[in-house]
Amino acid sequence: MDKKIFAREMLRLSTVFEKAPSKDLSAGYWDALQDSDDGEFVRAVNRHIREGEFFPRVKHLVDRMPAPERRDRQLFIPKLLTRAEQEENRRKAREAVGATTASTAMPNEPRVKTKDEVMVEIEEARRRLRQPGE
Repeated sequence: MDKKIFAREMLRLSTVFEKAPSKDLSAGYWDALQDSDDGEFVRAVNRHIREGEFFPRVKHLVDRMPAPERRDRQLFIPKLLTRAEQEENRRKAREAVGATTASTAMPNEPRVKTKDEVMVEIEEARRRLRQPGE
């Protein structure tokens, strides 16, 4: 964690909760929190300012930070696939749903209507408009 960010946030906490800042207090908090992420620490301070009633103990701030296993999931960056890997995945998906040709739409892709299908829908809509009693 950046010491300037840490000092600024500790000063905010001291101001909001009307507790006189001290070097000993800050040193103890720094020892416990120095390995924290800057953004997580700032979010924990903001959350404690909104929700807390008293100057926080270290545990209160740590409890407001994401747990290590959640942090790992938040930082997960998916692997970018090559074009060949993407095509292979599409082929496997087609096989899984029983598709045999490359022109078959994937299960989660919208099907594009042909011009004839659109014309039939338009004609049906016109007929319905001409016959309002149905």
